[in-house]
Amino acid sequence: MVPGLGPCSVRSFARTLGQGGTPAAFTYLFAHPTTSVSYSFLPGVGPGAVTVGHATEIAYVFGGGFLTKGPEADLAAPVSQYWTNFARSGNPNRPAVPAVSWPAYSAATDQVLRLDVASAEEGGIRVQTALRKGACDFWDTNTPPRFEH
Repeated sequence: MVPGLGPCSVRSFARTLGQGGTPAAFTYLFAHPTTSVSYSFLPGVGPGAVTVGHATEIAYVFGGGFLTKGPEADLAAPVSQYWTNFARSGNPNRPAVPAVSWPAYSAATDQVLRLDVASAEEGGIRVQTALRKGACDFWDTNTPPRFEH
């Protein structure tokens, strides 16, 4: 899993891992602004939030105990299961797929798992193809490599 680097850096890093022989990289975009609670240490979280800050997903990974009902609690359960599966087996889909099968990253398919609440527009957890492709292709061709193996 490659969190917190932005879609273009995540894509570049996952591609580099694949070129270096890593058997699988699982990339994601945590797309839900947490609105049901407020953390004093995380800016932009709480009622009225519209952005998703760096590391916001961590509370969901560890079960989101503060999220006891509603769509955010419904999102915390599968997110926690993906990470638990990954820690146990090296694959977020084993032993059982929590919601949607999370594809290993491949440059050919350029897919990430988008993690969002089910009530969101186009909602829920889903596979997204070519996230910010135009911008990422621009940076790939106009900057030196960001990661080397």
